[in-house]
Amino acid sequence: MFRFLAPFLLLAPLTFGDIIVEVQDATAGHLSVDLDGQSVVRETFEVIDKTGTWVGGDLAGTGFSYSATWNKDPFISWTYNTSKSGKHLVKFDIPIFSDTYALIFQSAGYTLTTKKGAGASSIKNVSVKAYIPWPDVNANLVPEGFVTVADTAIPAGGTLTKSDDNTNNGGTGPFVAFGPRTVSSLGLVLEFDAALPAGASDVSFNGTLSILPQAVPEPATFALIGVALVGLGSLYRRRSA
Repeated sequence: MFRFLAPFLLLAPLTFGDIIVEVQDATAGHLSVDLDGQSVVRETFEVIDKTGTWVGGDLAGTGFSYSATWNKDPFISWTYNTSKSGKHLVKFDIPIFSDTYALIFQSAGYTLTTKKGAGASSIKNVSVKAYIPWPDVNANLVPEGFVTVADTAIPAGGTLTKSDDNTNNGGTGPFVAFGPRTVSSLGLVLEFDAALPAGASDVSFNGTLSILPQAVPEPATFALIGVALVGLGSLYRRRSA
């Protein structure tokens, strides 16, 4: 799905009927965490430079920690760690260079760790969804780049890792098509259910999200186009003779 370097910069929400679209500052990224439907983390961080890294939270103290590294071209590498049981809803977004994008790749995984003798722990119902552009997530925009990761259960301590690289409803990477769509922001939503023995277990998530403009035809494609144009020109000259 971070210690914010700047205060939350948010303009007034725009309301259209029952749809609320938050208009966000073009230099700020955001992270929020809801646990069992209750807000537990709200963070804002600066995204001024083309590249950057942001780290926050305190896993040992609050039970949550997180980080992000980005390139506004755009690319995001993110982490989310927790020792809290319950249903987690993590939302993360950043502004990007405005352009028309058409290709997406996303991956995600997690490592579940439980101390010896701590009892059973489990992670299930993991999904990561990308939204391009981000604000329209509130307007029921269909998400792109689904990632689902297999459930895990550890009965009596240990460490187990699961990961997956899926895009667009299960199509395996590399980049796959969406849009094309002109956007200046993107975000992701991480959801999962955790059963973690208090003080003895935690889970560490990590993932990447990257989008690109529409692919440029390869030289061979240009050559075929050229041959076709030459053929059409010859046909036109014959008909005109």
